[in-house]
Amino acid sequence: MKKTILKLATIICVFSSISLTSHAQFMDKGDVLGSGGFYFPEGGTLLRASVDFGMSPNLSIGGNFLNVISGGDGQSYIGGRVTYHLGQSFNVNDDKVLDPYIGGQLGKFFVKNSDYGIGFSLPIGLRYMFNEKVGGYAEYFVNLNESSSGVPNMFGIGISFRFNN
Repeated sequence: MKKTILKLATIICVFSSISLTSHAQFMDKGDVLGSGGFYFPEGGTLLRASVDFGMSPNLSIGGNFLNVISGGDGQSYIGGRVTYHLGQSFNVNDDKVLDPYIGGQLGKFFVKNSDYGIGFSLPIGLRYMFNEKVGGYAEYFVNLNESSSGVPNMFGIGISFRFNN
């Protein structure tokens, strides 16, 4: 638990240090962003695919699919999430380039011969777009009910694609 709190505090400090000059919004109504990457819970590797749809300035909703590719036995995860894109809050001046974000995620792990409950986690991340269409991201999931949901705290990295501007 102390390690999770320390990681969360570190991420918040990094986001707080982003204080530039003008306002920006990374996600806007009608924007579509797809992502894929790898997540590294203790003892395994997961492959993740997700999509986010812009609902209003700085707010998106979407879904995730994760599948264990090593360290597990036929596990997969399906969940939905709401994300608040913090660029405007931190005065990030690179419109649609830098995207610090935080959200809430609700989902379920499906494991052979196990019955895990619904999991709630807080994804905290930072995305950087290399150009108008392609970017990279790093994200940390803080799970609020790991023991009953089967969803561990985990770090992930990946690539994002913007399908419109």
